[in-house]
Amino acid sequence: MFYIIGGVATLLLILVIIVFKEKPKYPPSRAQSLSYALTSPDASYLGSIARLFKNLNFVLLVITYGLNAGAFYALSTLLNRMVIWHYP
Repeated sequence: MFYIIGGVATLLLILVIIVFKEKPKYPPSRAQSLSYALTSPDASYLGSIARLFKNLNFVLLVITYGLNAGAFYALSTLLNRMVIWHYP
């Protein structure tokens, strides 16, 4: 079952990478049109991600969220065993 879900997710990822464009052909609003006109031509999605990971506050936020989510999922995964051990 996990292989099927993994295959479907991989197929969808490949389709998204191939089909989706960085920006639409026509801007959705006048403000967005002006935004497109003012941005530099070298601005890209990967460049934005690289700039985010150079920002110390963003990196700290990602780390703290990762620790919080990891602790929550670890506790919820092990909670069933703890409950069954004490309350058979």
